[in-house]
Amino acid sequence: MIKGNNSCVLQLGSNMNDRQGLLKEARAKIQITVGKILAKSSLYESEPWGNSQLNWFLNQVIIVNSPQSPIELLRLCKKIEQTMGRSAKRGVDYEDRVIDIDILFYNNEVVSEPNLKVPHEKIPQRRFVLEPLVELIPQFVHPVFNLSLTHLLDSCEDRLAVKRLGC
Repeated sequence: MIKGNNSCVLQLGSNMNDRQGLLKEARAKIQITVGKILAKSSLYESEPWGNSQLNWFLNQVIIVNSPQSPIELLRLCKKIEQTMGRSAKRGVDYEDRVIDIDILFYNNEVVSEPNLKVPHEKIPQRRFVLEPLVELIPQFVHPVFNLSLTHLLDSCEDRLAVKRLGC
């Protein structure tokens, strides 16, 4: 991973309105409030996971150098989601979203708090997460499974469509 402060790997996703514009806005807000963006993956268009009735998503993984603790990072990400118009969940697991910001990794640490699990628990099951991760940090070893992200992608059973876009 990247040295200095804390290396935070975030996934951004949107499946409403101007998806690309919303991801760009989220990156700008992250740069201002969370920390310097050091790297970003391509954009990936993906079939909705967990509810086939939803719009297709645009997703992107970014690596941010941040002085924030994991809990403060979560608070800032939730605040960005809220200011961009994301509403509280309506009781369903998967729904359309203006913006979604997930913390995938925080350095090589394992965090287990009531509202935060890092690494994100569903990384190995989600192709739309693994594809951009492997683009950026293919040899990074998952701190729980002790396997490279490339290995996790190769063994991922998720068959939903994930298409890398040129931007």
